[in-house]
Amino acid sequence: MRQYLRIVIIFISTGFISQTSQACVCSDILTIDSLAQLEEYSFIAHVKIIDDQILKEPTKDDHETIGQLSFKVLELFKGEKIDKILEYAKNSSCDIGVSKGEEWLLFGTIKNNKVSILPCDRNRRYKERDGRRDWKYGSGLQELDQLRKLYGHPIRKFVSEERKEFYKNGKIEIEESYVNGKLNGARKIWYPNGMLFCRQSYVNDTLDGKAAWFYETGQIYEDDYYERGKPLNASRIYYDSTIEKSWKKLLIEDFYKTEDSLNFVYKRVQAQYETIFDSYGRAIISREYTRLGKISREEIIDPEKKFRTVIYYHDNGVVSSIMYSLNGVEFGHYQTYEMDGSPGRGWDYDKEGKAILNK
Repeated sequence: MRQYLRIVIIFISTGFISQTSQACVCSDILTIDSLAQLEEYSFIAHVKIIDDQILKEPTKDDHETIGQLSFKVLELFKGEKIDKILEYAKNSSCDIGVSKGEEWLLFGTIKNNKVSILPCDRNRRYKERDGRRDWKYGSGLQELDQLRKLYGHPIRKFVSEERKEFYKNGKIEIEESYVNGKLNGARKIWYPNGMLFCRQSYVNDTLDGKAAWFYETGQIYEDDYYERGKPLNASRIYYDSTIEKSWKKLLIEDFYKTEDSLNFVYKRVQAQYETIFDSYGRAIISREYTRLGKISREEIIDPEKKFRTVIYYHDNGVVSSIMYSLNGVEFGHYQTYEMDGSPGRGWDYDKEGKAILNK
């Protein structure tokens, strides 16, 4: 059974009133590598959620909310074909976020004599309500392919052909080409609204050339460069310049005072993260920037020596702190600085990476 921690935090606002809040921390990262890993489950299936209801409300003695999901089985891997399952930790920080109209891979176990899904398990969203899938990170896609391999279900193979798939609204979702079973040429993926989500180029199943990902508005989200699968030059992730109306009003009232000053900050296309690679495709520099383009964090990496230098900056550009690590362990001297550049606190680390604090 998977382990998850519930951290209970008690907030006391008066001498008579107290409220409890729970935070969920998953202790494992689960994979699907063998049938042996799946022995604990009585039900495994790819389903479409038809209804999502609350079966048990929290009480004074039992704070947990239990939901009941109704679904249609699209592909059954293990167990009997059912159409309902209990969902524990509903409406809590452990809630996995199942909603009506989505497609999920569900891994059910028996709890209190009923088939149930639990937090911090192998359950994965395969398709959102509007039909979009996680093409960038492969969540749900990879797990479905792996289940089909393990249980001997057919997997569609593309040989030498053009692949096109469409959303239910008729708009194209993905377009790519295969030669002898391998991706070759341009690959494009779109949002359900018709905006381009991704543009990549492949040579024999390997990324090659420029790759770009976009926000749903069409603004650039990330751009990368590859040479036969190896990261090249620089990779950048950008802030979203879109401002929702409700968020816009709050920002103006609390931070920017006028719409012009808000637009000055938000409307510019600004990199948030930047990674520089050496000729071997290894990251050697990473930086983080504010919306105004000021550097806030920088990490310099020596891949050969496994040595890292991490620098944080104040808003005025002055170094805030600098630290070092060797082989993943804190190393050397850690030093902080005030906004005027004068040194603040500092200490050394021993060979085990433990701070040597002056008494």
